[in-house]
Amino acid sequence: MSSRRFHRSAAAVAAAVVVAVTGATPAVSYGEDASAGAPAAGAAGAAGSVRADFDGDGYPDVAIGAPGGTVNGRSGAGYFTVVYGMADGPKGVKRQVISQDRYGIPGTAETGDRFGSDLTAADLDGDGFTDLVVGSPGEDLGSVRDAGRHTVLWGSVGGLIAASVIGDGRSETRAGDFDGDGHLDLATADRMRYGPFGRGGAAARTGPLGDPDVRIYAMEAGDVDGDGRTDLVVSSGARAAAGGGAVPPPHLRLFRGTGKGLVEGPFIAYPDTVSADSVALGDVNGDGRQDVVFGRSTAAGGGLVGVVRGTATGLASRATLIGQNTAG
Repeated sequence: MSSRRFHRSAAAVAAAVVVAVTGATPAVSYGEDASAGAPAAGAAGAAGSVRADFDGDGYPDVAIGAPGGTVNGRSGAGYFTVVYGMADGPKGVKRQVISQDRYGIPGTAETGDRFGSDLTAADLDGDGFTDLVVGSPGEDLGSVRDAGRHTVLWGSVGGLIAASVIGDGRSETRAGDFDGDGHLDLATADRMRYGPFGRGGAAARTGPLGDPDVRIYAMEAGDVDGDGRTDLVVSSGARAAAGGGAVPPPHLRLFRGTGKGLVEGPFIAYPDTVSADSVALGDVNGDGRQDVVFGRSTAAGGGLVGVVRGTATGLASRATLIGQNTAG
């Protein structure tokens, strides 16, 4: 089992208006949502895409989010498009446009829901078909405005058809086997949901991610320490005090995967990761170990990118910082 995640800019999905295969086809259009502005820290706000095999035919499928899209006249309601792979490539013969106005999708397309803001592909119920978790950070729940919601569309031989609500919240999601039991789990900025998941959306068990007084700004999942369990690297910092005042800048921190789930671990290269506002994981130097790459967009001089190398004894204590004025 695996979870895969690929991001693209909002401009890349401008042409993602196609005809749905199943269910009623909503009247949809894509446009920049100027009123949305920059997303709040910890909230999904940008379009993205994921590649997976939702119908289990062995060919990669692609889901593309259009959270700023208009659905049946409701601006920013959002939707996503699925293009299914075939033996000779994804020709678009089999494709879907899915919004909250499609039959079987929980909720209703409403102005500003931004359905499709976050897409995470993972086989949550272990049936061999990849499922898709879709975020709608602008979803209103009762009297609570912009409470947010996570919906899962279940993979099947017919593709993404049935759907359930996983839970509430505005945060992005990250998937991985954080407790090493062979079932994929879901992490959000404030909650852990451990698999396997039932088709009603219920997790086998749930719990908090960490200290509720700590705010998560960005996160990425991967096996950083090479023990076979998925870890989570987060950019986090203390929340503002009730009386106001300055908010401490975030730093990178490691949450280690253990047999009991994620456990809060040490800061990562503390002197260098202050104000980190984005994070990615990968083996950038080909030594077989996961490295941490982060962005500091507010750093003096136009911003910085940092790399914390993975070593035989864990992550390095200092980062390599790269700016636009760095030689080479």
